[in-house]
Amino acid sequence: MTSRAWPRTPSVTGVHRSLRIVLLPGGMTTLNEDVLKEIFSWVHETSFQTLKVLLLANHAFYSISLPYLYRNLAINIEGADVVDEIGSLLDDPSYSSVATSVHKLRIEDVNPRDCSDIRRRRQGKTLGTKERDLDQLAGSQKTFDWTIISALIARTTSLRSVIFACRFSVLPPTILQSIDNYPSILSLHITSWGRSSLAADHTDPDELALASTITLRSFQSLIYNSRRSPIDLRIPAVARIARCSPRLETFSLDLRTGGCVQVIDGHDAIMEQKGLWDKFDAIMPDTRPYGIRNLKLHDVDLQTVNLGDLSHVSTLDYGGKLSVDVIRSLPALVNVTMRGDFGNINSILLACSPLHSLRIVKWKRDLSLGVLGTHHPSLKSLSLHEMETSDVSEPRPTLQQDQLLRLASQNSRLQMLSIDVNFPEDQVDQDFVTTNNRLTVNPHVGIYSTFRSFRKLRKLHLNFNLGVATYKNGPGLDTGIPRATSNFAREVWEEVNGYRSPSETLVELRISQGEACRRMGYGRPASWVGWENRSHHWFLVTRDGDNGDGRGLSITNHRDIPDFEHDLWRQYDA
Repeated sequence: MTSRAWPRTPSVTGVHRSLRIVLLPGGMTTLNEDVLKEIFSWVHETSFQTLKVLLLANHAFYSISLPYLYRNLAINIEGADVVDEIGSLLDDPSYSSVATSVHKLRIEDVNPRDCSDIRRRRQGKTLGTKERDLDQLAGSQKTFDWTIISALIARTTSLRSVIFACRFSVLPPTILQSIDNYPSILSLHITSWGRSSLAADHTDPDELALASTITLRSFQSLIYNSRRSPIDLRIPAVARIARCSPRLETFSLDLRTGGCVQVIDGHDAIMEQKGLWDKFDAIMPDTRPYGIRNLKLHDVDLQTVNLGDLSHVSTLDYGGKLSVDVIRSLPALVNVTMRGDFGNINSILLACSPLHSLRIVKWKRDLSLGVLGTHHPSLKSLSLHEMETSDVSEPRPTLQQDQLLRLASQNSRLQMLSIDVNFPEDQVDQDFVTTNNRLTVNPHVGIYSTFRSFRKLRKLHLNFNLGVATYKNGPGLDTGIPRATSNFAREVWEEVNGYRSPSETLVELRISQGEACRRMGYGRPASWVGWENRSHHWFLVTRDGDNGDGRGLSITNHRDIPDFEHDLWRQYDA
């Protein structure tokens, strides 16, 4: 058989570098529809932009790829046209295959003005992106008709999960009922739970139904000012869901206080609150056959808030003061994230069972590297980051060369490492910045050489921070602060890999600049460290021998969170 080169025209080439689909002049004659469906299914999972290119190729490709466009479907109830769009899926015969092909359904209430940016990041179709006009906004707020979404759920045949992400609406009973009545067991994920009334008592039928459904898999709740009144019963209501939901796997509770709030005070008010809370425990005791696996808490006192049996928790993300007793109550713990003032960190780490991954935000100099050594050989991932302060005399702690060498010696199985690298606290001079105000690798060549001691290291994240003095006395807003660039990321890669043998080459290097987005003047924490709902600009460097740059490197820009590990609490916000 004679080999045949790819024709130059006419062709439609997908954007994903691992796949090239070309339309031959004679049309599709070599691949049948079943094979194309398998290919398009793979394209949907790996490159959504390529899928949208295939939609425009020809009629045949459009018909095959359209159902894959709707596999991940988002419905924005704030959109002016959302009801009509759902109606077309239900009534138009040409969309019959689309409605039945939905695998993941997300229900949200986003301002349509923000939909354009969300749609660029989302790997799926979004309904309800048109803004309402003045006539639609005038008068009283219209209540959304949830029955049309229930009808859509009933029409699907391949639905696997439903994500309810409405911040200003309570999960409607009609939606929960349609999920419970689905022919197969769905996975329900609630990303922002709320109550219809703060004072709803323990007999609320909608909450009892939610606490007993076998479909609930993940649950997130942010509660502000929960101690302003004895009749604010949000905490016992959410704790009952954590205790009693039969198959709940992931649970997140964030308690925060803001504004001028009068908290519960006095013996009588406290006793009244306790009596109301006890009723939630009495009407529905803990009968859960499966335990929570992933737990995220912020400012939650586990001695006060009863979340039931936590012996199955393997992943813990805790913000606030931790105690040794709490750690000892979590025997299955292997992945830990600690944030803020968490008490005696060395005692806490010694009380932990051998960890697989450890992430510490706001670590202090009293952290003993010897304690980290007690988690060898199980410890595979380590992340240490600290907030900046405005005091130049008290710079943030970072790992120095001797500490890195010790860490490599006692934790030789580390595969992923994420740390801060600080520029000097003095104002950055020309040795550190190029003529076009870009960072150079000069100040940290010694640090890079230490990474050759990490024999198993496959992924490295370096977060570069400029000193406070640079922001106080540095260039003005017209010039901007010195920035990391793709060339800087390339130079760091070459410095790090220049000391490693070919068999020990890194798979992945991530370069971020912690204060690149902060205001001039005082120290600010890296946005991705301090507040994970914000995105951050960073560079990803990997090996790619087919990019034609002569060095075999691929450098890409990203605007999200540069963490290595899959974040259980962000996957439902995509």
